Amino acid sequence: DAIQRWAPGNPNVHFEAMTKNQKHSWVYRGQVIPKDNKVTVMAEIKQIDDQEQSVIAQGYLLIDGRIIYQMIDFSIRLRAT
Repeated sequence: DAIQRWAPGNPNVHFEAMTKNQKHSWVYRGQVIPKDNKVTVMAEIKQIDDQEQSVIAQGYLLIDGRIIYQMIDFSIRLRAT
């Protein structure tokens, strides 16, 4: 995981939810309704930047196997405080 890779043993780290200046987008294709049974969240890592200590990924929310939400090029960055 990112903490083990870039800051092992450092308790003074946190994640920036979206890396500054990283363009991203998302697509909605449905909603969760009471009759739905299974919610699955998936992330597919596209890029790891050791210098910036950041990860860029695609994300998906599936309902009963159907993708209803997609995040494109979302990112996190590790920061020591």
